[in-house]
Amino acid sequence: MGICYYSKGKKGELIRNNKAFGQIADFLCWNIFNEGTSSWFCGPEGVVRYDANVIKNYNKEFTTLLRRVYIKSDSLIFGGFKPNQKVLLKADENTIKFEYSSTSFEKKGKTKYQFILEGFDKSWSEWTENTQKEYTNLSSGEYTFKVRSKNVFDNIGSVAEYNFVIETPWYKSLWMYPFYIIITLFVIIIIVRLRSRQLMKEKKELEQIITERTAEVIIQKEEIEQKSVELESKNDELEKINDFVKSINSELSLTSLLHAILIKLKIIRSIDRAFVMLKNNSKNTFEVKSSIGWNEAEINIFTPDVNEAESLFLAKSEEVYEDIYFVKNNNEFIEKINTKNENSSTVAIVVRIEKEIEGYLIIESLKKRSSFNQKDFELLKNIKEHIISAFIKSRILFNLEETLDNLKDTQQQLIQSEKLASLGQLTAGIAHEIQNPLNFVNNFSSLSFELIEELKESLEKVKGHDLDDVVDDMDDVVNIINDNIKKINEHGKRASSIVKNMLQHSRGKSGEFQKTDINALVAEYVNLAYHGTRAENKDFNTTINANYDEKIGKINIVPQDFSRVILNIVNNACYALTEKAKMNISGYKPNLDISTKLKDSIIEIQIRDNGTGIPQSLLDKIYNPFFTTKPTGKGTGLGLSMSYDIITKLHKGKLIVNTKDGEFTEFIISIPCEL
Repeated sequence: MGICYYSKGKKGELIRNNKAFGQIADFLCWNIFNEGTSSWFCGPEGVVRYDANVIKNYNKEFTTLLRRVYIKSDSLIFGGFKPNQKVLLKADENTIKFEYSSTSFEKKGKTKYQFILEGFDKSWSEWTENTQKEYTNLSSGEYTFKVRSKNVFDNIGSVAEYNFVIETPWYKSLWMYPFYIIITLFVIIIIVRLRSRQLMKEKKELEQIITERTAEVIIQKEEIEQKSVELESKNDELEKINDFVKSINSELSLTSLLHAILIKLKIIRSIDRAFVMLKNNSKNTFEVKSSIGWNEAEINIFTPDVNEAESLFLAKSEEVYEDIYFVKNNNEFIEKINTKNENSSTVAIVVRIEKEIEGYLIIESLKKRSSFNQKDFELLKNIKEHIISAFIKSRILFNLEETLDNLKDTQQQLIQSEKLASLGQLTAGIAHEIQNPLNFVNNFSSLSFELIEELKESLEKVKGHDLDDVVDDMDDVVNIINDNIKKINEHGKRASSIVKNMLQHSRGKSGEFQKTDINALVAEYVNLAYHGTRAENKDFNTTINANYDEKIGKINIVPQDFSRVILNIVNNACYALTEKAKMNISGYKPNLDISTKLKDSIIEIQIRDNGTGIPQSLLDKIYNPFFTTKPTGKGTGLGLSMSYDIITKLHKGKLIVNTKDGEFTEFIISIPCEL
């Protein structure tokens, strides 16, 4: 409660007194009623009356009592009397409990206690309402337990004491210490001896460990030195790879790029030769695009199909790393390329782009079967991705070059078509103008022949009638007219032939490309030219030596135009043979050699005669229009010009001539298999 009482002192001053209400300090008061000098306090616990006139001694002395003392929690050793001397307890009786009370009964349960165990506690405890205290595991020695109480008026009563001594255990008595010393010395000696033995054992073990560690250090040193050597080797390898990458990245053309890859692979000292094959999707074969250390004539004809390549390089091989194969049995490959080296060692690197095999990189050592070691394979493994990147780049470059070539060919064809169209328009106009008068010349010359024949018949009739002189004169005139008419007819046919060839030369369009048996076409038109020459000259005869390569088969050409080329060249050859035969050279026999050959996807047609040949001074002009080495009336000069355009422009090939004046002439026609 917050109520206090004030009384007058001797001098009339007000003195505050809280103790009067100490007994009801926690009383819950609802109402207070004053009645003179008395006050009534009402609450749920009842009614309390306070009378100020009643004088009470709040400072009355009271005593704190020690009621009971227990040891080991349940053995009573003190029951309330005051001991005259200290209580002696055994060493194991070190758990003690004290119960205490107070003689102040102002209000039950509100008396508080404070205690201290001298020899154990350092200060008095806090005030508490507990009436007992227990101590456990006390050590030997003298102790004094003191307790005091405080009533509800905050008055402190007297102090109650209890003295006791806990004996020292036998094992802590003085007479035990010599024994402990002797035992300790004995134990120390045993420990020292055991420790000495252990130390000797540990010394031996340590010496063994040191020996082993020394050996390990030596081994580690050797390993470190080896690692250092390997690191230097790795650095050297990285420098080589870096140089490899820089080299292939600097190349811009397909041929240069592939060649650079092969050259840089020489960082592997075991490599003696190598080649690169790329896939030809149209033929489903692999073709050699670049090589080092190989005879090109041997390796370029090696064009395996997809299945054959896998059989040669993968089927009987050991995959050392992914897509890097050591070809254990390379005899089949060696036989395939017609080379003899039983001690060669072959490694195949497969180039896969989007899981499809697009190429092979084949490297060889000619020293022994096991030339390539693990270090070489690791280097190949490290540069494989760069090689694949280079192959992708090469494929892109190849496609770009192919596209560029197609554009160039298309441009050239357009230019040639425009030229031919312009020339065709010009020659067509000229030919049209010349054709009409030539028809008249030819017609009148033919008619003149008929008239002369009739005139001769008439002259025969008048002979023998003294008109011999006249007839002789007329006969002379008729002969002259006959000779003139022959010239007219000859030159008329010559002009007509020129016009015909000009019309052929001026065609605006060529025929369509068709799959054609080239051997059959060449044989047919060689025979046609030969028999045409025989029809004009019954005395002409020559030996034809034909050699056709059966591997060629059918290829894409324009048969109408290509046949004209064969016909023109063979006609020229027959003419040269005829002219040389007229020279009556002793032992001379006319020969015409015809051959076809498939070489590196190129078809070659050779037409050779042992006729008069062509002078070197005229070689630069033989493809010019209207130029001919034949006498007047024997050639128009347009045959080789048209043939050159048909081969080089239409069929994207070459027309080469080899000749020696007076001995031979050889024309070589080269065209690609695929157009």
